[in-house]
Amino acid sequence: MTTFSERSLPIEKVPPVLTQHVNNLQAAGVDTSFHRYISHSTSASDFYWGRFYADLFNDTVAPRRDMEIIRLRLAAQSGCSFCRAHDISSALECGVSKQTIDSLFESWQQPFEISSLDKRDQVLAALADSISPFTPVVPMDNELTQLLSGLYSDEELAEILMVTAVLAGVGAMLVAAGFVPSECEII
Repeated sequence: MTTFSERSLPIEKVPPVLTQHVNNLQAAGVDTSFHRYISHSTSASDFYWGRFYADLFNDTVAPRRDMEIIRLRLAAQSGCSFCRAHDISSALECGVSKQTIDSLFESWQQPFEISSLDKRDQVLAALADSISPFTPVVPMDNELTQLLSGLYSDEELAEILMVTAVLAGVGAMLVAAGFVPSECEII
């Protein structure tokens, strides 16, 4: 039986919504088998890279920098090399410092042990940890809920929770389907 990665499409069959992204990742030496496999479905490609990223992630009412903190924390937990290749540069462009990025990646094995981050980033990392499939998923405690409610409006929180859920689910799928190793390759 072949793996999903082995059944990935060649680059020339990747839909236009992904072509440049895949070319950029390949130029950086990153495995693009997930992108090329998802390209079997134009609807799946359009949803994730079109509607999810273009219409929600990149256009939330919450600050884009905050979305980047969550995305980096989840990428650190899934060990996703192509996420790392893209997400770090995107986060830097949105004002996330290299020190913050390093802290998000270095502390991923100790959820909630993120004291080197500023308070807002600690709350965002704790939110990512609480929804991540790579940590025990339990109901958020009242303290985290109150901290989030003090930082964001309900509209912002609804978007933040949805973005976090989609990214966490994709991270779990990447590991389960064999697109990234189950052990973090980043550290």
